[in-house]
Amino acid sequence: MIFDRSGLRPILGLPGAEVFGDGVEPGFRPAVVRFAYGKNYALAIDSAKGQLTLLRNLVSGTSSSVVLGATSAADVVLNASGTSAVLISAAESTFQVVTGLPDKPVFEEPISFKNVGRPITAVALDTNGQNILAGFSDGSKGEVDWFNAAGARTVVLPASEPSAIVFANSDRDAAVADRASNQVFVIRQVTTSRQLISVAAAPDAVEPVALSVWNGTHLMVASAGSKNLLDVDLTQMAISARYELPVAPSKLEPLIDPNVLLFNEGGTGPTYLFALSGSTRIYFIPPPANGRARLHSTTTR
Repeated sequence: MIFDRSGLRPILGLPGAEVFGDGVEPGFRPAVVRFAYGKNYALAIDSAKGQLTLLRNLVSGTSSSVVLGATSAADVVLNASGTSAVLISAAESTFQVVTGLPDKPVFEEPISFKNVGRPITAVALDTNGQNILAGFSDGSKGEVDWFNAAGARTVVLPASEPSAIVFANSDRDAAVADRASNQVFVIRQVTTSRQLISVAAAPDAVEPVALSVWNGTHLMVASAGSKNLLDVDLTQMAISARYELPVAPSKLEPLIDPNVLLFNEGGTGPTYLFALSGSTRIYFIPPPANGRARLHSTTTR
């Protein structure tokens, strides 16, 4: 299932034999949709009504929706386990964590980031929904901050333009991509001692825009400027593989199969997938023609 300018669309089949299914109509026009594939649900923001909505059973085709509550947020980010999410309101300069997803959602007290004084650029939430890492930048200067459950803020890293953040190593560590300085860092023990390690830089990572932890020990880095995908071995803190991409990536989203990553927006153009298991392949699905879309693949080296 993906969400782009064409709306909500399921991707049917296995890598090598995929097509787009018919669009899913949630009953409103969502501004943002984030998927928790492992728990078969998604969160959507209806900005017109100021509501957060839970969408269930999108994969099975018997989808349903329920409004969870009012929100001024323009974006929402799920944690890796799909049990919590953080609502991001730039208008009010607040985070609001929602725990107990999907069955018993609880809206926690909002946390203000007004004192940072810079626009927000990236957010990550840990598995327990207790710790937020957030990047802020005015285009030239920025930082990555840690907010604990009580709302206390600690600056953990100066950064020009933090573009992506992920927790790693059972939430003890974190990775940060800085698009402006063309660097990717791992912060060991991010909420305590904070040891900074550079794991990628130009020319390997030019304008890194997205991060994803794969198989627990691999950090996947997507870079728009160098149009590539890097595999950083977190046990060695070094790049173990580099894959050239046919288009500049804009995201890295694991699908139902966590070995398959969606790395571009698609919309009216091709949608690209990267399969990590077995023989690594790049698949692209052209926009639907006559109701169906053909799949093409290229083996990477």
